[in-house]
Amino acid sequence: GVSGWSSLQVNWSNPIDDGGSAITKYAVESWDASEYGVTEKQQLILKNTINGGTFVLTMNSHSAEVPVGSTAADFEKFIESLPNVGDVQVAKTIEPEVTIYDIEFMTNTAT
Repeated sequence: GVSGWSSLQVNWSNPIDDGGSAITKYAVESWDASEYGVTEKQQLILKNTINGGTFVLTMNSHSAEVPVGSTAADFEKFIESLPNVGDVQVAKTIEPEVTIYDIEFMTNTAT
């Protein structure tokens, strides 16, 4: 809840199912949506037991084939190659059991 004019108190409980990986951190972000709009964030999690190959990203009738193990920069280019996606930012984190791609759609998002 609101704890003061310029502060907010945030509380949460651990999720019932952590998906098999311990949760080691949380990210809390804030901005004024009336000034900056709202970005869409999605996450792709791949098990590290997947060695090689590709997967397909599809939007409407357009697709991009993405090699497993792509860098964040290359994955960003694959996503942006799909029509009407706009600008995205991708961060890649490699954990002991999974690789996580955090995808943030910077343009063409809901307001």
